[in-house]
Amino acid sequence: MRTLVLFLLVACAGLTGLQAQSIKYKKLAKVKITDAGELYSNYEWSSEEREGVKAQLKDQALVDLVEKYSKDSDWPENMKDFEWRIANPEKIQSLKVRLVATMGDDKYLLIVPAKENKKAPFPVKRDMFILIRKVAVQV
Repeated sequence: MRTLVLFLLVACAGLTGLQAQSIKYKKLAKVKITDAGELYSNYEWSSEEREGVKAQLKDQALVDLVEKYSKDSDWPENMKDFEWRIANPEKIQSLKVRLVATMGDDKYLLIVPAKENKKAPFPVKRDMFILIRKVAVQV
């Protein structure tokens, strides 16, 4: 796969069971965040990025949901706080993540599965999606 760098955290607050099953994350490649400073907290997706992710996921409803919850206001408590994120990059880098899709030439869409992050440094009660630059991720 590819090296992941800049990362956009997309907390997916309202996934239903059916929507969550649309991404079979256990089959996705495990990757490691190497630079938490490359996180996007309020990223505006371009139409080209949206179409590219749709082509990879083959599920427009899921793409819409992931994009909708890409703002830091929908992230878990500590992740919402910019100052906390800056002060604790190692905690973000300790998350267990998997590669979902490529966005444009320089970003990856990652999933932070709640089931695999029960011991995370902050409560991950539902799957989160992260948009990050490729240079900030090791595949």
